[in-house]
Amino acid sequence: MSTKYITLNGELDKYINNLVYFDTPISIEKFSNSDFDNETKYIIFINSETSEDNYLSRIKQYLKDKNSPLYYKKIKDLNNIHIVIFFTDKMNATDIYSEETNNPVGIAKDLLDKYGLKNELLNFIMVTYIPEKFKNLEQQKFKYVYVPFFSHLPDDKIVDLSRQIYFDYILPQNNPDTTFLLRKNYYISYNFIGKSHRSMLYYFLFKENFLKKGIFSYRYGAGDCQFELLPIEEKIQRFITDVEFGFERNFCKDVELHKGNNLLQEIVKKIPYKSDMNDEELLKNSGSVLLNVIDHFSSYFNIMTITDWNCDQIHLDEKCWKPILTFQPFIAIGPAYSLEGYHSLGFKTFHPYIDESYDRIEDQGERFLAIMNNINKLCNMSKSQINDWYFKMIDIYEYNNKLLYEIYYFQSQKKIKKFLELL
Repeated sequence: MSTKYITLNGELDKYINNLVYFDTPISIEKFSNSDFDNETKYIIFINSETSEDNYLSRIKQYLKDKNSPLYYKKIKDLNNIHIVIFFTDKMNATDIYSEETNNPVGIAKDLLDKYGLKNELLNFIMVTYIPEKFKNLEQQKFKYVYVPFFSHLPDDKIVDLSRQIYFDYILPQNNPDTTFLLRKNYYISYNFIGKSHRSMLYYFLFKENFLKKGIFSYRYGAGDCQFELLPIEEKIQRFITDVEFGFERNFCKDVELHKGNNLLQEIVKKIPYKSDMNDEELLKNSGSVLLNVIDHFSSYFNIMTITDWNCDQIHLDEKCWKPILTFQPFIAIGPAYSLEGYHSLGFKTFHPYIDESYDRIEDQGERFLAIMNNINKLCNMSKSQINDWYFKMIDIYEYNNKLLYEIYYFQSQKKIKKFLELL
């Protein structure tokens, strides 16, 4: 039986193009209104980021449309059609898991039950790390494959450029004196969209006068372009609301984050904030796959704000591979046990050079303060001290970079190919 790979309206092309690394590249067709034949296996890709509307509403539309090839009465008894939900960004647990309905894979399962369709119709490709939710898929006999980082890595030229810069220019060449390799910035931290932990990080760096020591952006992108137009009082209230979404109010009071704070007024006046960075247009449109190589290699460590903060899912997205690709140590500002996501894949992290006990603190406020203690310690080092600190971890950078390459270009490719073949 031959196989056809199809995307609905072609919206998944930029991600499915990653499959060209297969020994036998697959050909992707756009969805047409022709009927399915019984001699072909059809794999239909649908892209999803976070909201139900991104994929389930689209499937509903096709299932209930009598003129659609996916009209549920036409495909009800067919076993050669497989819809693959490709979670190219964050897999929001509520997309497939609903405690409110007391159903392990509530929304997706309810959809199939409504139209009398088999679970085998829906399949999932995951790029995030929440294994406890995967078990719910298994219990309902949904098929899935987990491929970390798959949809976010840049093209080969960026990967090769990063390696060339490190091995040809950064790595000491038989010279124990690394003082000539001093970098301009202590840290780098890109924060495209304002969220609770990013807002609190910006507040802390501003308050401690650390913004001048690194490359930092906050709400500097198309997603937040209207923030700077708000009146000052509304900016302050929006900022406080953002923080309180992820932190207890008592914690906000303890760190003196309140509406009457004069410092807070100065902070929000500078939003959107960006340091003096290279390639402003690249930064403003950074999205998922672009990488400012120069700014990363001019900084010693990465303050990485993972997509979520106060949740139980670990999301390994583009922010998580950038420091690995550019040979940087990193501090992960995300849910508790975020570093376990790395360890489960075989990556090494940076204890004792960074006190990573913060990762096991479940209380959001206490975890954040432990993270800030690390940042405070590093930013108060002299340039020669942090330079020496950086070069003590060379073996870890090189090991992680090699493993990332192996996972993305070999393991993940093979896993997806096998997954699709077995549908």
